[in-house]
Amino acid sequence: MLSDVEKEQARLAATFKRKAQDFDDLQNEIAGRDNGRAARFFKSDKAGGRLGKSRDAGHDEALTLLQQLLMDDPEYAALYNETFELLADAESATEIALEKANQRLSQEIEAFNETLDSAARLDDGRVVFRDAQGRVWTSAHEQLTDIDADAVDWPHGASSYEEFKRQSEAVDTAQKNVDAILHYQVNVLGAARDRMSDADDPPSKEELQDIQDAIREQMPPQVRAEFEGANIETPAFSSNTNFDIPTL
Repeated sequence: MLSDVEKEQARLAATFKRKAQDFDDLQNEIAGRDNGRAARFFKSDKAGGRLGKSRDAGHDEALTLLQQLLMDDPEYAALYNETFELLADAESATEIALEKANQRLSQEIEAFNETLDSAARLDDGRVVFRDAQGRVWTSAHEQLTDIDADAVDWPHGASSYEEFKRQSEAVDTAQKNVDAILHYQVNVLGAARDRMSDADDPPSKEELQDIQDAIREQMPPQVRAEFEGANIETPAFSSNTNFDIPTL
């Protein structure tokens, strides 16, 4: 049976996958590429009502506001493309960092369980450890002042309380690292994809810059290490940046 943490991780991963597919479909439609699926963004009735028909009277398709901006404003198109490239690079680094963080968490949990398996157990089933001063502690980090350490049947090679405490903290740290990366993946990168995927109410140039700032400034250390270690370069802003404009 999956734990609550595993269920939450699965839910967040599914959300991330769905949002990533949405953004991939958007990029394919912007570039005019056929991905085998029906158009989802650039044939919006809402957009057609707001913008009217294409400036070419021979076309029946309506332009969304995002598509019109990308076609008419090279500076906006350059910034949008720059932001997308940064987002894609951050996504790649995040996937690598999350995989490593999950592996580390699994290793720490395995080591933690081994520590528990080697511990002594009282008659009432409580798992206990002895510290360097001879005091007895439970696995809930409670000191048992009414029990003499010499009266406990300590297994050979039993871990000390100090070892147990270090391992407990290692699991906690590893879990927090996974949670931080998942939060960044869903709530920062996912939010960026959602905002950039709104074809009828696209982000302004100021919002695009804010998205870039959030991606950089809220990046967890583990993700940053992968991001910088891959020598990923953030493109400098330039109104000459090439962007695929769809052919209508």
